[in-house]
Amino acid sequence: MGTCEAAGSPGRKRHTQCYLITHGSVVRSSGPTYLQTLSALKGYIVKGSAGKGQWASVPWLAFLDSRITKTTEQGQYVVYLFAPSRREIYLSLNQGATEMFQEHGRKHGLQVLRERAQHMRGLIAIADGTKITNKISLGANGQLPQGYEAGHSIGYCYHADELPSTEELERDLRHLLALYRDVVETVDFGDDNADKESHSDMQNVAEKIKERKRYVVHKKLERRRDVAKKVREKQGCICKACRIDLTQVYGTLAAEFIEVHHLRPLSSLDLGEVVEYDLSVDYAVLCANCHRMIHRLSDLSDLDLLIETIEKYRIGA
Repeated sequence: MGTCEAAGSPGRKRHTQCYLITHGSVVRSSGPTYLQTLSALKGYIVKGSAGKGQWASVPWLAFLDSRITKTTEQGQYVVYLFAPSRREIYLSLNQGATEMFQEHGRKHGLQVLRERAQHMRGLIAIADGTKITNKISLGANGQLPQGYEAGHSIGYCYHADELPSTEELERDLRHLLALYRDVVETVDFGDDNADKESHSDMQNVAEKIKERKRYVVHKKLERRRDVAKKVREKQGCICKACRIDLTQVYGTLAAEFIEVHHLRPLSSLDLGEVVEYDLSVDYAVLCANCHRMIHRLSDLSDLDLLIETIEKYRIGA
């Protein structure tokens, strides 16, 4: 923390500025560089921000599972949130507030974030005696700080003048990352209408849970907006199954209006593994009808079977 004056003294303002300068350096450069060396963070994206042009009211340092999101604006992630006015640092399992505000507006977006945070919290089993906090207070006004507070599910709170040892900080980070992995592979916020229980090869409860976790990852891969955009740019907007070009029916109204389906077999999506995907092979652009139909197959990756089915009944007609 340097040689800044103690909190509560007449120099509190200068103290807060020093706190920001010190942590701003950590957030922007040395933090991400150091944290990438930890084995627990292999496969995670580490990003930080202390503000652009001026100090952010809540600087942050985030850890992103690249299967789920590459930005703190959407999806779920683990993040250090620095609260300068309170001299506190939170390690939080949080979620993208910007996307919620864009879709629902500020008031309803905050409510959605709170409900989703509660849902995530309910999926997590915490051992007795664990110093977990379910609520954070950042001491800052504005839409994003409120979004962080509403989106927080569980985490740890540290006072800047009484930080635990490096070993304890790393242990807490590993613990929250493990919970993060479990949550993102299990939680489903009902954003899709697919027939999730149509898989006939689920032999027992344990296997069903495993398949269900894989299915949630599969849907998150499809909903990644940045991925969908790149797939459309790569494959075009003609359905790979029925070959319909919606612009021939609706004109420019349907320009780039095509859905993206993830073709990697569910059995290949190992839990906790971060893998690279080929935009030409692992995804297919499908119209809404074909996308719905492929989700009714026992094998969601069998595009050839869907095409054969379409051709069979098309010929019969």
